[in-house]
Amino acid sequence: MAKIDVTIIDATGNKQQEATLPDDASVKRIMEALLPKMKLPVTGPDGEPLSGFQIAIII
Repeated sequence: MAKIDVTIIDATGNKQQEATLPDDASVKRIMEALLPKMKLPVTGPDGEPLSGFQIAIII
């Protein structure tokens, strides 16, 4: 399994995270690990899980 270095930026451009990821990691697994590290919310104001995020991944 190879690794890739990436920079992940949120839609506003205000939050950025460097990461080294396995090249076969699922987006779900990446997002589950990434959201808490970037201090992004996982639930909305109504307490329901958020269903979508817009991020950019730069390789």
